[in-house]
Amino acid sequence: MRSIKFILAFAILSIGVSCKKSESSEKLSTGVLRASTDLCAFLSTPLRSDMYAYDGQQNLQQLQCYGISAIGDTTPEQWYFNSSSTATTNGTTVIQPTSMTGSGRWLFLYKVPAASKRQETYSGSSNASGIYSVTYPVAFASGIVPNIQSSLISGNNKETMVVTSTNTGFSILVQTRNDVVGLLPTYSNVSGRTVQVLITQP
Repeated sequence: MRSIKFILAFAILSIGVSCKKSESSEKLSTGVLRASTDLCAFLSTPLRSDMYAYDGQQNLQQLQCYGISAIGDTTPEQWYFNSSSTATTNGTTVIQPTSMTGSGRWLFLYKVPAASKRQETYSGSSNASGIYSVTYPVAFASGIVPNIQSSLISGNNKETMVVTSTNTGFSILVQTRNDVVGLLPTYSNVSGRTVQVLITQP
């Protein structure tokens, strides 16, 4: 029975299967009762503070914590359960589940490196309407709008760029300023101008 429960918990942690809410409780290996809904939530987004209430169900079981007492309040951490450890709990590198009076500790492994930010370069020419536009092969996540750094090749000091950026692509309008004495300047679209673009995930 214990092995079956561990396999289920591991599957939830590994593939993110959503848990059906229930008022029932499950009895862990130490005899501690824990509501199944709490256990599912813990396995989905565990916090360091939660680990006191959860005993590892298998030696060398690993869990990634997403915060100390709230998600994002520290860099994600990787921990593992050592069933033979009797190290003194300190809350930062050693955690002793409250249900365990003998051996059995969660031990800190390492801080999880932050994922590298996406960066791409593009180059092309403005069309007859003065526009150079790109649709990304893979869109950024909804709400993520990359930073755009653009430059003109062989442009002059009267040429400007108007940049529009979304999570799916960007558009750059190349224009030249026409100065008229005593009047506000006007702008004309410039075709055939080479534009170089660097996009960076914020």
